[in-house]
Amino acid sequence: MSKKMVTLNELLEIKDFAERVTLVNKHGNLNNQITHVTIMEGPDLHEWVTGGEFVLTTWYAFSKSPDLQEDGFKKLAPRISAIGIKTGRFINKIPLKILQLADQYRLPVFEVKTAVKFRELVQTITSEIQNYQTNKTNMLIEVEKNYQKLIHTSLNSDDLASLVNVLGNQLHKNCFCLNHEGKILASWSRRGTRKQDFLDWTEKIKTGFNERIYTDAGFFINELHIFECYARSQLIGRFIIVAEGQLTEKERLIGQQGASFLAIKLWDHYETLQKTVERFWKEIKNGEIKSGEVIAEKLANLGFVQQKAYNLILFSKG
Repeated sequence: MSKKMVTLNELLEIKDFAERVTLVNKHGNLNNQITHVTIMEGPDLHEWVTGGEFVLTTWYAFSKSPDLQEDGFKKLAPRISAIGIKTGRFINKIPLKILQLADQYRLPVFEVKTAVKFRELVQTITSEIQNYQTNKTNMLIEVEKNYQKLIHTSLNSDDLASLVNVLGNQLHKNCFCLNHEGKILASWSRRGTRKQDFLDWTEKIKTGFNERIYTDAGFFINELHIFECYARSQLIGRFIIVAEGQLTEKERLIGQQGASFLAIKLWDHYETLQKTVERFWKEIKNGEIKSGEVIAEKLANLGFVQQKAYNLILFSKG
């Protein structure tokens, strides 16, 4: 899956964060995503959160009204991503019942050290969120530039290979395009990649198709990430990126862009092939082509495997 926002696991890798807090419950979900950080005091905390918060609190309100803390925490826990509670000011330790409830909701609870100023944590968390947002913006700008390149290439060339070259140069990964019959029409390769590698990958798609694993953008078979190309509700080809592990969000978006543009060219290719086949059959039916050698040559050019004999069934109206 693609990364949407900063997670707690990532925050714990930051020294300025990890040195100021201690994770004190066992079953909190550290993959929770943080959208913003807020400082809150009051028994009605749950009424002021919108989701994704890392809440910082001294537990002041509940220290004055401990009978309200369990009910208040039950309402708060499902609506936030994490909570940091400072000890040594209004409470000496985080109540055991609160930690047990947090585990039920898989909410990570962090004990904030007495000497730590909340503004220091706010600055650290906010900075990480802003860095992610800046990187996200830069990534989207790159994806948009790639989209413009695909438009320019599509308008100026009917060649599938030109589109695949644009995609390969952006991805820096082996990638290729198959038609509806599983034949390689175009590819982009990294240095050291052999033609046989592409043939092997194509065969792996055929033999491993039943073991494919679906994602939100397509499916993958081992290291082959496959984006299907549809036109007029018909599967007419596939675009494949070769990459170990998960694709980044940028790579996934480029893969989806590529499949959309390739589908247009693949449909043109498909229609041209169908018209060529129809014209060929008419030539045979009308007796314009009679030579077995010529028929065999044309069949080979159309992608038919040569056989000792061909069975032709001709239908006519009326």
